[in-house]
Amino acid sequence: MAEIEESGILIDDGGKLGGVANKTIEEIFRLVEEEYGDIDDIFATDPELQKLLIDAFEGKFKPERFYNAITLTKWFKSNADGIQKRGFYKRIYEDLTKGLDRKDPNYKENVRKVAGNTEYFRGLDSFEAELEKTLTEKGIKYSQEQLSSWAEEIYKNANEKNTNFISRFLNRKITFGADAPAGAAADNIATLREYAADMGLNLERDYKSSLSDWLQRLDRGESVQVFKDLIRDNIAATEGKVTGDLVKRGLTLKEIYQPYKTLMASTLEISPEEIQLNDPLLRSAISQDGQLNLFDWKKRLRTDKRWEFTETAREDVYANTYKILKDFGFTG
Repeated sequence: MAEIEESGILIDDGGKLGGVANKTIEEIFRLVEEEYGDIDDIFATDPELQKLLIDAFEGKFKPERFYNAITLTKWFKSNADGIQKRGFYKRIYEDLTKGLDRKDPNYKENVRKVAGNTEYFRGLDSFEAELEKTLTEKGIKYSQEQLSSWAEEIYKNANEKNTNFISRFLNRKITFGADAPAGAAADNIATLREYAADMGLNLERDYKSSLSDWLQRLDRGESVQVFKDLIRDNIAATEGKVTGDLVKRGLTLKEIYQPYKTLMASTLEISPEEIQLNDPLLRSAISQDGQLNLFDWKKRLRTDKRWEFTETAREDVYANTYKILKDFGFTG
């Protein structure tokens, strides 16, 4: 729970937070957090507590009323015994381990020696192994210290079987940073990176500030197509009308310019890999006036300085020179 001030954490702020109409529980949760600090994730995952959060927010609940309302919920009545029992086992565990140094590299083994037979340690240790597997599958980076901390934060309130709670808790740990993503995150990033490249973009450079949010939304179930569409719409809006209309129809810049790129590579006798989508000459094949046909495109390519150094250009010069000499009778 967030820290509740004397005036109550859900008191109206004079319009700063605004009403809850047309807002998702996630948006309400974030608005309240931004104003009052951390709130237990259970309020965003349990339907009954979601309603209580909204009612408290709209009704300007005082602390006492808010606490009383929680104790009347079905969630509290069905979970109170389990939470109280978990708290009892936790106190035994903490008493046994209170003299140990958490910074000690052998802390986990030292805990096992003094509290390995306790109910709390066995349950926490088992859940930590499950959590590690889930983190790996999701591609969430973590240190051993973070793993232990996150496992205990979930386990101490008996949430280790609450899949909705765990999903939301871990979703907030998904970030895009310097380390290469792994697991499901790696697959999603690879798909988006390839699509962005086909649109002439660098995903990490051009969408750096958005990637953590995108990965979290993907983890919550949004389709990767949503973000491909976002990239597509951004490109369509910044390109000229002719290219933009083609992009809106579902084509990538790579597909649009591929015929021009192929002819450009063969005409200038260079590798297609050397031609980037932002190459000024390549992009000149399509303008506000429309698309060049391939015959006119080849003529334009021959005006490029690079064409002068091709084998074809040298052969043309030789052929023309030979014809001139022959016309003047200097050769047979």
